Amino acid sequence: LVLGLFVCNNELFGQVNNVKHGIVDIKATRETAALYNNLKKLLNKGFMFGHQDDLAYGVGWKYDASTSSAGRSDIKDVTGDYPGVYGWELGDLEIDKAVNLDSVPFKTMQQLIKQGYERGGVITISWHLNNPLTGKTAWNPEPGTVASILPGGSKHDLYKSWLDKIATFMNGLKGSRGEFIPVIFRPYHELNGNWFWWGGKHCSPEEFKKLWIF
Repeated sequence: LVLGLFVCNNELFGQVNNVKHGIVDIKATRETAALYNNLKKLLNKGFMFGHQDDLAYGVGWKYDASTSSAGRSDIKDVTGDYPGVYGWELGDLEIDKAVNLDSVPFKTMQQLIKQGYERGGVITISWHLNNPLTGKTAWNPEPGTVASILPGGSKHDLYKSWLDKIATFMNGLKGSRGEFIPVIFRPYHELNGNWFWWGGKHCSPEEFKKLWIF
């Protein structure tokens, strides 16, 4: 299991503590360290059930804070409890759309992420970003796209501007005490397939490593 822990603040938690916790980012928050440690503890105890967009919509309903759908969950309707993992998607945030690929408004998503976090849930965030080289979707597997966004590439500055928008969104995720909500950030998934511009034969292993490290 490989987890990308995306941390969006400048609070120094202490290098010694983070090394002890197995976290390489010396700026990781206490909440991030707690999430990391709790996930490790749960490895030998069982599984956490997750659901994508769980609080946003379901079978025959769509979230509306002014109606009875507020706080609704298909998982809760069926099992009597909320899922342990909430999945969300940031695709199209980079091109300034108000809603994501699943038509969930980003402002609403931030509110629902906070709700899941306050219940003790784990938050995961994927990002099917558009192809920065062609301007088409993530499913436009144009060879050379990864190379174009690496340092020195023709689309590197554009890519950095997209990352800034993701960081701004992440920095808006705060709990009731003002703490930053820790999330598992998982961009560039299914990298062995050929359907995304970052996957399969569309870039070299070294280019992919450089992309991830950057």
